[in-house]
Amino acid sequence: MRQFFLSAALIAALLSHASAQTKRKDDPFFKKYEKTFSKIDKKIHSLDKELVADTARMKNDTAFRNQYFRNSMVLRKQRQEMEKEFVSKYPNSMISYDLVRKQLGKSSNIDRINQSLSVLGPDVMKSAEAQEYLQEVEKMKTVSIGRVAPGFSMADTAGKMVSLSDFRGQYVLVDFWASWCGPCRAENPYVVKAFKQFRERDFTVLGVSLDKEGAREAWLKAIHDDGLKWTHVSDLKWWKNAAAQKYCVSGIPSNFLIDPNGVIIARDLRGQKLIDTLEKKLPPAKDYRAISNDILKLSKKIMEQESSAAGRTYFDEIFSKYPEAEHKQVHYAFELARYMMALAYMQDNQPAALEILGQIKYDLTRKQAVPAVAKKMMEAGRLKDAETLLLSEIAASKGPDGVVTNNDSYYIMSVNYANVLYKENRYEEGLQWIQPAAEHKYVKTNEEQALYGQLLEKNKKTQQAFDLYARLIREGKANDAVKAGLKSTWTALGKKEKEYKIFLKSLADTLTKNAANSIHELEVNYPAPIFALQTLAGKNVDLAKLKGRVVVLDFWATWCGPCVASFPVMQAAVDKYKGQAVDFLFINSWESQPEEQKRKEIVEKFAAKKGLRFDILMDTPKSGDPIKYDVIEQYKVKGIPAKFIIDKKGVVRYALTGFDGNFDASLVELSLLIDKLQKESV
Repeated sequence: MRQFFLSAALIAALLSHASAQTKRKDDPFFKKYEKTFSKIDKKIHSLDKELVADTARMKNDTAFRNQYFRNSMVLRKQRQEMEKEFVSKYPNSMISYDLVRKQLGKSSNIDRINQSLSVLGPDVMKSAEAQEYLQEVEKMKTVSIGRVAPGFSMADTAGKMVSLSDFRGQYVLVDFWASWCGPCRAENPYVVKAFKQFRERDFTVLGVSLDKEGAREAWLKAIHDDGLKWTHVSDLKWWKNAAAQKYCVSGIPSNFLIDPNGVIIARDLRGQKLIDTLEKKLPPAKDYRAISNDILKLSKKIMEQESSAAGRTYFDEIFSKYPEAEHKQVHYAFELARYMMALAYMQDNQPAALEILGQIKYDLTRKQAVPAVAKKMMEAGRLKDAETLLLSEIAASKGPDGVVTNNDSYYIMSVNYANVLYKENRYEEGLQWIQPAAEHKYVKTNEEQALYGQLLEKNKKTQQAFDLYARLIREGKANDAVKAGLKSTWTALGKKEKEYKIFLKSLADTLTKNAANSIHELEVNYPAPIFALQTLAGKNVDLAKLKGRVVVLDFWATWCGPCVASFPVMQAAVDKYKGQAVDFLFINSWESQPEEQKRKEIVEKFAAKKGLRFDILMDTPKSGDPIKYDVIEQYKVKGIPAKFIIDKKGVVRYALTGFDGNFDASLVELSLLIDKLQKESV
């Protein structure tokens, strides 16, 4: 069997010719048809024979191929004009009906269909074939421009059900395609371009694949290969795809542009027409970064209030100011607002916390919010409530068959549930829940590691607990429970008391050695920007006057959890270097309250509540831009907590950002940096 390559235009020409050969020999106008088309059909047939006779030349000879295409298209156009003339002359012939249907092809343009059918006679339109086609046309009208788009639900690439209604509030292009469809794949670059160009203008794409059963891998590969980074669904039923049938899709690619109210406003947008139509139809781009920042600022205020009732006013302001359905691009910001509101309610022990928590759908936020709320419940002694909440979340992380479908959620909740069980003295159960999580590396924080060690101890796995405690201390990740655990397991293992301090020192020496080997990663070298600020007490501090001393700057804010968590380390460092030529400047900045006096009151209350013993400097808001601050801008800070260590010559030598929660490791690291600079001469 000979193989050769044909262009889409050539295939279309051949199919057009083949479909034109009518079988209605009993039609009264058949002889008229034969007489009309015999000559041109012979020319087309002769041209096609020329192609089949020399496929090699067609494949390799560009000039020959181009000439064939030109001749073919001329003949095809001539035949189309002759067909229109025949239909006009013989409107009551079923042959005319066939010609009209051929010219319409798979068109779903209702206006074009109506115009084409209008030239046919009443007898033809009463025929069974025409009546059946008219029923199809009526169905097509349900997805015509101006109609509400039919809803549908289908599984995405992960098996999760996705509904068209999920996209209400956005412009969505429902794009019917398939991995096996060449024209679809050729069209994909335009869809990718549209997605990238217009996604900041409330636009997205919902891909509906007409791949068949058994072609799932081909579907996923095509998504990856073509860079289609939007939601994709399919029931893998080929042309029986449920959504395709609802939308009367008889050929692909095919697409429907749906507005935020669910109304079809355009369809079958191909190539540059897609880009041009979106440019015309979509609203101007919103500044989602500014909107997100505003929502985050209001969310912080929720937690700054004295009561959950006061916090609720800011929560309501967010959703009133920015209707969620119209701002889906910043869904993460709305989820954070819910997280903050749930925590505020929990601080007041209000049942509304669970109602707000239930509204959080974003998986990443739930994995943080649920444990945080459960922890607040445990602190309030509501262990059974915490147990119910966590078990519900664990159940949600499994499929109908009981198999875990969301590992992250399952193991994170398992660790927190083990904490509940520990507090209820159900140690054996607690270990059964936390051990698999530890094996899968989901026991991460110092508190979780300590809990794991304590459950090992309670279950008489003393050596395992000892090894865990020793490793945590050696890595600088130990809290008081870990240090106490190391001592108790040392004794339980029958080790000599007099050797304990020697062992403890060896762990500390290892920690210091490892930290010393990595501090070069924190090195910078540039003149420290000079500034002068006032403390809360009104004392002036001028950096320029501190030359000859080592200076540690710590930029922080009251709403910043890692900043606050690092304060015990920083206070320990202040105490350690008291009376030496080292100054610690704690600079409050980036507060959400721009009014200076109110901001000062917020910081004073915060310092008193937390029992902070160090002086706090107040960064000054930039003139004309109250959400920015002078000194933190000078130091080009991107995130807080941010620490800068300045040498005796006024040069920034080390820069640190963030806090990992490890008290001992952080204090050792900070001490190494300060000690090194102290030894240098001015």
